[in-house]
Amino acid sequence: ADGQRLMDMGAGDSGYKRSVNGGASWTTPVAGSCSSLVVDPLNAQRIFVAVRGGGIRRSLDGGATFAALAGGLPSTGFDRIVMAQCRGTPDVLYAAFASGGNVVGFYRTADGGNARTLLSATPNFAAPQAWYDLSVGVDPTNPNRVFCGGVSPLYATAGVIESINGGQT
Repeated sequence: ADGQRLMDMGAGDSGYKRSVNGGASWTTPVAGSCSSLVVDPLNAQRIFVAVRGGGIRRSLDGGATFAALAGGLPSTGFDRIVMAQCRGTPDVLYAAFASGGNVVGFYRTADGGNARTLLSATPNFAAPQAWYDLSVGVDPTNPNRVFCGGVSPLYATAGVIESINGGQT
């Protein structure tokens, strides 16, 4: 009704792909292996893409262009990033960085990616298979309730964890 086109998008081993014509043609605004894609549920112009060995990129123009988020996020030493955004408070985004079998950092932003906090109390929940078994989820109505998962706690360091205070504990 407002004249905007619907966008199709996806992320995977060949990068972040974008179509603005219903899939008739595609561009690759972000090359490389992308392990996670998050689209702001209240503002589809804001998109986050996690790139293997390349960090997190943010778009403010619907995925046409991206800029790398820096300022405290790892820039090397990781293989995979998994992100989750709170649907009710989309400025809150969590990201787990993994290298090999271990979680090497768990971060939270409360301002849409401008500033990040390392959540240093996070256990190595996905060891020994963080390269494969790594997930993060946020309660859609409570941005401080976050879940992280890895392999079964019978086999792993932690398995599934929950925080009710934004990852502080």
